[in-house]
Amino acid sequence: MQRIRQAVTAALVLGVLGVFGGGCTRYAYTRVFLHGEVEDEDGRPVPFAVVRVGEMESISDDNGHYRFLYLASCLRGSAGVQGVQTPDLEGYAPGFKPAIVGYHLDTIEVVGGGTCPADTDKYLRLSLVRAPKE
Repeated sequence: MQRIRQAVTAALVLGVLGVFGGGCTRYAYTRVFLHGEVEDEDGRPVPFAVVRVGEMESISDDNGHYRFLYLASCLRGSAGVQGVQTPDLEGYAPGFKPAIVGYHLDTIEVVGGGTCPADTDKYLRLSLVRAPKE
């Protein structure tokens, strides 16, 4: 169900960009596909872990796999690109300490100056460490 909501949200965003973004020169958007595994400190998969990227949330499958597709944006001003948004990847599961992984997006040169994130397909492993028993 979560994957369906993500796909519908991405389709709606892409549709809105197609309608309103055709002549827009202030914003640039690129597709970012993040996927990977959630594992414990011994390398075993952690099923049903909550994985977040920004406001989006997913649950890892039986084998610890997760995936996200989102749009990264950068603001273009007269002096070129002013910023690139890259939310952290976060993981949570009962019995484990929360984990946060930062990542960087490859960039491309923008016509007229500046850079924006390139379309990205990035594999990220999220390792969770067991919390001490109380």
